[in-house]
Amino acid sequence: MTFLSVGENQSQTYIALTFNFVEKVLKINVESPDKLDGIVAMKILIAMIENLRGKIDEAIPYIIKICIEQLSQPKLPKSYKSMIIQCLTMCFWYNNVATFHILE
Repeated sequence: MTFLSVGENQSQTYIALTFNFVEKVLKINVESPDKLDGIVAMKILIAMIENLRGKIDEAIPYIIKICIEQLSQPKLPKSYKSMIIQCLTMCFWYNNVATFHILE
């Protein structure tokens, strides 16, 4: 069994479950003044990009969308902005052509 497969007695892949978790964390993060939950969510996305290179091509547009949405929030702490930009940078590392195309 791999991270990309559906587990026993589950209807979603582990990667889909991880994205659901990240979405929930980011919803909670909106109310947080220091955005620490968002920083952790970005670290999870970065870890997925680093460790699943070539296996999550279909998820890159979604990850970029999340990053752009997070960057559009007003008054973000520098630490959180930095982590979002790191996540976008990892998307370029993963597939620079696709990332440029998505951002156009």
